[in-house]
Amino acid sequence: MEHMVFRGSAAVAPGEFDLAIEMCGGTSQAATAVDSVQFAATVPASRAAIALTYLGDMLLATALDPEEWGWEQAVIRHEIAEAASEPAVYQALLAAVFPGGAHSRDILGSEADLDRLTVDGLRAFHGDRYRPEHMVVAVVGGISLAATVGMVEEAFAGNLPPAASPEAIVAPPCPPGGRQTLTVPGLSTAQWWLGWAGPPADCPREGLALELASAVLGEGRLSRLVATLREEWGWVSDIGTAFSPSREGGVFVVRAQLAADRLPAVAPVVSEILASLWQKGIAEGEWQRAKRALKNQFAFAMEDPSQLAAFLGYQVLAGNAPWVADWSRTYPGWIDEMTPDYVQRIAQTYLGRSPAIVEAYPA
Repeated sequence: MEHMVFRGSAAVAPGEFDLAIEMCGGTSQAATAVDSVQFAATVPASRAAIALTYLGDMLLATALDPEEWGWEQAVIRHEIAEAASEPAVYQALLAAVFPGGAHSRDILGSEADLDRLTVDGLRAFHGDRYRPEHMVVAVVGGISLAATVGMVEEAFAGNLPPAASPEAIVAPPCPPGGRQTLTVPGLSTAQWWLGWAGPPADCPREGLALELASAVLGEGRLSRLVATLREEWGWVSDIGTAFSPSREGGVFVVRAQLAADRLPAVAPVVSEILASLWQKGIAEGEWQRAKRALKNQFAFAMEDPSQLAAFLGYQVLAGNAPWVADWSRTYPGWIDEMTPDYVQRIAQTYLGRSPAIVEAYPA
């Protein structure tokens, strides 16, 4: 659907939106994630109405022309082929962490999925999901609230047909959680991945606690896993951790790159270091470093208006509207309010369980 929106509507010709935004001195982009799709334009504040008018028309009245769909199918097939050439280790981990869930399926899908998808199916999906009640419009910049509300209401108003009922999509079988071993062409060394299901995006405090845990465990040369296994012992060439939230549920990941014969020795050390977080506590020095790192990451990620708009829009979509109005103080304030005890408790709750494991070896 993301591709077809840019193919225009009855009032907007294919390519017209991009040209209009460029003529304003702006840029446009779109991205599809596992639980949302984002369409964005960055323009001077004086041209905001132009961008909003185009977006409103294209999103709510997408043409879905069969000929244009034929062109886009070819483009998507190329994207699927390109994605197939990349190591699919992370996707395998997500399938193990969320068997049968949205995370378990690749966003692009397969060529077989594409063959089954018809213009009528697209229309049904569009009629069901591309409606104002399912959308969040986030506008960031030097423009008044009253003017913004007026422009958004005008751009996204209209007499829409009744919501459609799209055909249910049957998820393909997914491997159960546990341990998987893959042989992946293109890998130069072995990879070892651990994954745990975490809190969904509408539990931001728990998610923030896992972000702090990640900073202590595997982000930066002073973090526990990196300092021990890479810097001091040299057992891995790379290791790190990350927590990524989504509406279905977040995922906490440990990823190591290492020689295959090192894995039997590395695995128990990683388990021991993870458990030390809630068994032995967090030292004051690493606690302050983790909080400082998160604040800095957040500040740097919000420098661009398009980044901020994407962040705020997604948070509202995820059910976090109450704190979005004061976002610049709320998030750093939560970091200041966090305690090591709380982070330890949340980490044990989610990371104390058995992880999904994917071992990937060069072909």
